[in-house]
Amino acid sequence: MRKQSMIGGGEFEFEPHKLEERFNNRQTFLQSAKAEFIRDLNKCAMEYQAQGLGTYESCREDIVRALVMELRK
Repeated sequence: MRKQSMIGGGEFEFEPHKLEERFNNRQTFLQSAKAEFIRDLNKCAMEYQAQGLGTYESCREDIVRALVMELRK
């Protein structure tokens, strides 16, 4: 039988260590996703520069700017 709180507590009331575990898992995932995104961004910027379309830095800035604009919609 599952323990129930008289005040209707959340899922972490009886196992608070799970909250920290979830937080750590989320942080690990986000760090990994960020690193992968930056690798892909750098790869695109290198190709952009190799094709003579502009500088590495301007490509990165333009892509990030476009993504921010897309997410703001």
